[in-house]
Amino acid sequence: MKVIVQGHFLGRMDSAAYREAKRDIWPHILAPYHRLSQKYDVLVLEGAGSPVELNLKAEDIANMAMARKVSAPVLLVADIDRGGAYASIYGTLQLLTPEERESVKGIIINRCKGNAAFFVDIKPTMEQLTGLPVLGLMPYIRLEIEDEDSLIDPSTGVKLAQSREAMEAQLDRLADVMEAYLDIAQVLRIIGLEAV
Repeated sequence: MKVIVQGHFLGRMDSAAYREAKRDIWPHILAPYHRLSQKYDVLVLEGAGSPVELNLKAEDIANMAMARKVSAPVLLVADIDRGGAYASIYGTLQLLTPEERESVKGIIINRCKGNAAFFVDIKPTMEQLTGLPVLGLMPYIRLEIEDEDSLIDPSTGVKLAQSREAMEAQLDRLADVMEAYLDIAQVLRIIGLEAV
C-alpha cells in the first residue's frame, strides 16, 4: 500500500511495515490537530470501522487511540441499516477498556429505513443497558455530496462535477435532518458548547 502523511509520500509498505511505521506517526497526526484546535471551537474526529477491532487495536490510530490522546468526547454511531445495531453498540461498549469506555458520552443510531415508532420503546432500554444517552435516530437520507475522495456516478464510474452551492445545499439539508432527529442541545453539551 502507498503511505502518505500530510501530503508526503513515505513509500510503499506491506502490512507489517505499516504497523511499524504507525508507531512513529503520532507527532505528524497530533501537530495539525493541535494547530487546528487553536483556531476552531470544535474539531470532528471521524473513526474508521469499529473502535474495537481486537486484531488491529494495538496499532489503531483512527479510533479510540486518537480520542484518548486528545481527550475527545466520543459519540458512538451505529448503522442500523446493516442490522444488529443494538447488539453492536452493547458489544462495542463491553469490549472497550474502562478508560476508553469513559470517553464515550452518547449513542446515535444512523440510517434508519424502517418504522421509527419502534425506537420510542428501544431508546430507554438502550439507555438503561449502556448507561449512556441515546441522542437520536437518524433516518436514511441520500445526499449528493462528495465522499472522502470524490463523488462517482455508480453507473458510469465518472466523477460528477459539483458546485459549491450544490454542496452547501446538501449540507444544509443534512443539518436540517440532524436538527429534527437528534438532541442537538445535548450533543452541544457533550462537546463542551452550550446551545445557542
